[in-house]
Order: sequence, then C-alpha cells, then structure tokens
Amino acid sequence: MQKILLKSELEEALGVCPNCSHHHRQGAAKHIELTFDPGSFEEADTGLASGDPLGFPEYADKLAMAPLATTPRAVDGCADGPVGPLGM
Repeated sequence: MQKILLKSELEEALGVCPNCSHHHRQGAAKHIELTFDPGSFEEADTGLASGDPLGFPEYADKLAMAPLATTPRAVDGCADGPVGPLGM
C-alpha cells in the first residue's frame, strides 16, 4: 500500500522515505548542506577536469559530451570546512 509522503517529512528524514526506507536522490548542493556547518563550506580545486593522457580513440569526444549529460558539478569537487568541532 502506498502512502502520501509530504516534502517536509522527506526533508526531516534526510531524503529517506520513512515508510519504505527508499533513499531519494540528492544533488551535490544538498550533500554539502547536510555535511558542513551552515555558511562554512569552501569549494577547493575548482579547476579539476578529466583528461586523456593516454590518447584513447574517441575519448576526447566522450569527455566533451559528458557535461551535457549531467547536472553542473554533479559528481566532482573538493570541499573544506568544519563539521562541528572537526575540520574536514
């Protein structure tokens, strides 16, 4: 049996359905919000990018198309900031 789940209930459960334990997708921004203390996040190494040092055939084309298939900064990135008394 399916139940109606309010957005506020889902947010309170950090994206995990309290009825069936399904973990809903959360973007990078939400993970940052949940991990770091408010206002303390500093993005690092913003210039990181994939390369093709071995010169694989057609790989350069795949690298060029990859950003079109994902949300901005969906996977990559480094962060620095405190989590409670800990520095991360």
